[in-house]
Amino acid sequence: MYREPRLLCLAQRIVAWAWDAGSALVRPRAEPGSEYPRVLALIARQLEVSEFDIFDKAYRSWYGYAPAVRELEREFGRFLNQQCDLPFYVRRFIARIGTLAA
Repeated sequence: MYREPRLLCLAQRIVAWAWDAGSALVRPRAEPGSEYPRVLALIARQLEVSEFDIFDKAYRSWYGYAPAVRELEREFGRFLNQQCDLPFYVRRFIARIGTLAA
């Protein structure tokens, strides 16, 4: 009958302990962008407008002119279906609103 050498078993235990200790110290990574839908919904509720209106206001604020509704609808739809992250101009708009509200 084969028995593992005692040092190998001890080394495996040390590695397993170190791995567990290290993983307890490292925070689990949140999925990028997972916070944005909730924040967008909260801000829309506070402003008493729809999430699409937030996209529209953010676009107007960033570019200085009205967006093409079809393009904005496409971008908003991709965001709702989680095919893409929140556009940069909406993230900046949300951050600015959060700063002004604080």
